[in-house]
Amino acid sequence: MPVPEPTAELDERFSSPDGTPRPWSDVVNALEQAEIFWLSTVRRDGRPHVTPLPAMWLDGALYFCTGPAEQKAKNIETNPHCVLTTGNDRYRSGLDVVVEGSAVRTTDESLLKRLATMWKSKLDWTFDVADGAFRDRSNATDASGTAYVFAVAPSKVLAFGKGEPFSQTRYRFAPANTPGQFNSGSVNNPHGEDPPRGPRANAYAERSCSPPGPSGGPGRPDRVPVGRA
Repeated sequence: MPVPEPTAELDERFSSPDGTPRPWSDVVNALEQAEIFWLSTVRRDGRPHVTPLPAMWLDGALYFCTGPAEQKAKNIETNPHCVLTTGNDRYRSGLDVVVEGSAVRTTDESLLKRLATMWKSKLDWTFDVADGAFRDRSNATDASGTAYVFAVAPSKVLAFGKGEPFSQTRYRFAPANTPGQFNSGSVNNPHGEDPPRGPRANAYAERSCSPPGPSGGPGRPDRVPVGRA
């Protein structure tokens, strides 16, 4: 089923005077091409947790996997709200994308098989599908080698265009309630940033105000398909 395209809104407070909203196709391309995302979740005691991991963009949602005993899986049990961020560490080039939403476990066998094919094609990681989960026999994170798969349908997406003209774009989605489609986001204080400090600062100085939890620089993730973070 076709996924409706969201409405792009430029935040002029954090964009260059000649900045324009980035096309949604640019964001989709960034999500499809990215191999590593930074997943931000919240522990039971309210402390943030951030870890790098692969994710796949399919039918309007991001999918990631994790062992059921890992910290991020435990966090999601009590608070499914999360943020996935991708981009690069350059200031004058590239596009950084922040996807906010709620993680919902995916157990549909046909969907899991499609996702396993994507993991194999993109990362050369081989997963079997059994009992509503991934099975990794070569690098198990627990006794059974099981990895749960979660879908994050965006409730809000921010895109930060770097290099002149700088831009910050917010994408508004039509209401939906299932992974693979979009959820509507709040229109009250949709960005949550501090007052601007000049257009050339481009909100890149403000970007940590948008997603919850601390920002993190690029790191080298573990090679195993399911991390231990």
